[in-house]
Amino acid sequence: MSKKSQALIITIWVLVILTILAISIGHRVSMALRLVRYQRDKLKATYLAKAGINRAISELEKDAKDTAYDSLNEAWSTGIDYNKGALDEKFLVHIIDEERMININTVSSEFIISLLEKCAVPDAYKIADNICAWRGDQGLLITEEAKDYRDLGYTCKAGKLNNAEELILIKGITSNVCNSFKELITVYPLEGNGKVNINTASREVLEILVSTCFKKLQARQIPGITENDAQALLTRIIEAQKAGVFENIDLPSSLGLSPDQAGQLVIATDSLDGLQNQISVRSEHFKIESQGKVGNITKNITAIYDRGTKKIIYWHEN
Repeated sequence: MSKKSQALIITIWVLVILTILAISIGHRVSMALRLVRYQRDKLKATYLAKAGINRAISELEKDAKDTAYDSLNEAWSTGIDYNKGALDEKFLVHIIDEERMININTVSSEFIISLLEKCAVPDAYKIADNICAWRGDQGLLITEEAKDYRDLGYTCKAGKLNNAEELILIKGITSNVCNSFKELITVYPLEGNGKVNINTASREVLEILVSTCFKKLQARQIPGITENDAQALLTRIIEAQKAGVFENIDLPSSLGLSPDQAGQLVIATDSLDGLQNQISVRSEHFKIESQGKVGNITKNITAIYDRGTKKIIYWHEN
């Protein structure tokens, strides 16, 4: 073989090796660039989601100055859709009134029983007892059995629930049981009266409140009230809720109740067990769900904002 042929073969091999190296380096550079772009877009999406949280808080604070009540007719409840110049960079925000639901941390056992019965949960009385023991209620009504968690390998918390997911730790509450009523409950505020906002509450929540007040009055043997009165009061509230907003908790005035509706008046205004003791028209705790989106990259943040203290009391990034 001539020297020219050998030189040609060596040259070809050098070119092949260089081509392979170039392709390999190009692939690595391309991968690195894609990774950098992903990290950049991920960071952008995170900050867009955080911007959504801040925008929601600003909207809630503005609303607090404008009105003395909160309702689903206000701007904060419609959500926020914001595009940052380009269509592929945006944040979406959904604000939920936590006080539209039944506060599992603060309501009496009667309301918990009504909630469980409404959701067709078996052994409602026993599970209600377990919930009360877990959240730290004291008294003769809390049995030792409800406090005993030795078989499960941990102790009864005897303190307020920090989040709704904690319910799964309570005896008798399976994931199916929890899912059956989790959309009707909140744990905020952790302390206090935990009243339900009558403007934002669902029909199911209102039904639980009215029926429980009626049952408590019946247990006291208050004369002149019937189940029909409870149903009529519930219907009036739902119709009034659809027609506008409750600016205060004066139900007789807001609903136009007259002395002829004596049974409804008792259920609404009884000083001990009346519905007015369980409701409000203003909320302070809101769940903010914010999603930042850049192209195909999304970042989700969920926060609970306490408007009373102006603090974020829960934060979760997904």
